[in-house]
Amino acid sequence: MKNIFTLIMAIMAFSFSHGQYNVPLTNADVESNTPMTTTNNVQYTIDGMYVNEAVDGAFDETSSGLAPGEGVGSSQALKIVTQNSGSTQSWHTQFVVNQTDISGYGNADFIFSFQIKSATVPESYPIWMTLRTFDEDGTEVTANTVTNYAAGGKISSEAGVDGYTVGDMSTSYQTAWNSFTIVPHSGGGKNAKFVDLRTQMSKLVNTYYIDELSLVSSAQLSTKSFEKIGVIMYPNPVSTISYIKSNTPIENVSLYSVTGKLLLNKKVGATSYNLDVSSYSKGMYLLSVTNTKGTSTSKLIVD
Repeated sequence: MKNIFTLIMAIMAFSFSHGQYNVPLTNADVESNTPMTTTNNVQYTIDGMYVNEAVDGAFDETSSGLAPGEGVGSSQALKIVTQNSGSTQSWHTQFVVNQTDISGYGNADFIFSFQIKSATVPESYPIWMTLRTFDEDGTEVTANTVTNYAAGGKISSEAGVDGYTVGDMSTSYQTAWNSFTIVPHSGGGKNAKFVDLRTQMSKLVNTYYIDELSLVSSAQLSTKSFEKIGVIMYPNPVSTISYIKSNTPIENVSLYSVTGKLLLNKKVGATSYNLDVSSYSKGMYLLSVTNTKGTSTSKLIVD
């Protein structure tokens, strides 16, 4: 069984000095051996998350649950088997992460992601990701926002929320992600304290495997953050070369996956650097640049 706690701690130690933070999620590596249980035949729970059956007969609970050997790198995954119940409701099953406290991270950008694989090629819109935030009293602060995932490829985006899956999730694990921003309450009410992360699944028949959940926070994910240290980066999105220019010498350039994995760490020592992304898969990354004025982190889309 794979154990990534040592890796997570190393990433967190590095990230805290670079403005990027991993928000703890219970059982994020889906390695807990506690079996799936239910008390009402509607909500089916494993550590840190649960599956909610919105339409009777849409979720095959007898074939679902923990799936040793089916996760990333032959680790353990959560297996969700969906069925067509015949209902006309757009979504039938939800995968839900337990409500997470984000109050300690201030006004910042967040990225929620996980790895997903399917048994057969997805059709139409197999999944879409939603999120809501609540204040300390449990009052909803934000309206529901939705990100649709179309047939395992690029998504259609609503409410300014962006996201990506790349390639065919029936042949290999793909990254599903959703980004959101926490800002001060404009109406004078209480600010968000908890986030509710849900992935809704359509009435289409399929088997999904979910692994390696991650919630990353950074106060400096906006591309405008580079301006604070005199850096510009273009183009974004990019397919080949992203050009990084600085008013002062660039000390270091680092590239991370949305799950916090360090992919590139380059010492520069010049006022410009050409970042070649042609060998990276399409999707979203985090680019961190350090010069003599400080460190800043921004989203980078490889398209």
